[in-house]
Amino acid sequence: MNAVNHYHGGVIRGSDTRLVWETTMAEVPDLCDLPMDISEVEFYANDVPNIMKVNKRLYSHEGRVSCISKIKPSTGKPEHSVHVFKKVKAFSTIVKKWKKDGGSANRRFFYDDDLLTPVLVNENISISNAEIEAAPRTRFLHVKSSQHNIRDSKQKSLKMNGNNSLVASFLAGENVQLEVKIKVDTYFEAKPDKDNLPLALGIVGSKLYLCCTTEEGTTDGALSLTEVEDIKSKADDDLLPFIFYYRKIDSHNNTFESAAVPGYYLSTSQNEGAKLHLRPGSETFIREFRLTPSLV
Repeated sequence: MNAVNHYHGGVIRGSDTRLVWETTMAEVPDLCDLPMDISEVEFYANDVPNIMKVNKRLYSHEGRVSCISKIKPSTGKPEHSVHVFKKVKAFSTIVKKWKKDGGSANRRFFYDDDLLTPVLVNENISISNAEIEAAPRTRFLHVKSSQHNIRDSKQKSLKMNGNNSLVASFLAGENVQLEVKIKVDTYFEAKPDKDNLPLALGIVGSKLYLCCTTEEGTTDGALSLTEVEDIKSKADDDLLPFIFYYRKIDSHNNTFESAAVPGYYLSTSQNEGAKLHLRPGSETFIREFRLTPSLV
């Protein structure tokens, strides 16, 4: 027994053993006529179960509703056929719309210039009488100040000898109060040497600083106490005579080499009561000192 059923857009012919489904293509609607609630999810969501996709409605031209979505063939027709039809229909509609708009020839991309309005105008700005001043470069940069007691490796302390020199002596009892404290101003050098730390040595409670120069007519180093109003205001060549390079010899002892007279060190005599001098490292003077508390 044969049965013929008519539906919008196709005819289903059936028999006892099989069903043959014939579908006729309806006019493809323009892309702009498609309702906004139909999205790409309906056409391309392949991971959604087929039974869920079949129950969705497919809109046709001029708002007519097709009943194809209600067809549920019992045998001989895979359930995903309707979805293949939807994809083909959607693709055809997109291609038709693309051709109608002139294809890629009329396609226009969005550029940064699209943000510019006629109100914005490019103008050339001229600069005249420009003056460039180089920033001053300082060899030494002041870091911090600290106070210390200083003694040579023989435990001789430093005390004032008048107003212009220091002497090294063993101080005990009431004479301990004669020991001077040293103000240490630490600096950072533009081209640092990891073994040498630049610093200036002053007398706490005064404006006197140890200053290194060369003796007139010779290359020998000379040491003096010079009054300085503000050591931080001095820089480069003005500061150099006051700079010593501090170097650790061991866990306790250190040396102080003159930056203005390289190779000359703060030194004391083996004898008590001798002045603090600036001597070459090869001479048999004591040039190792200990700072309390330790500097680094």
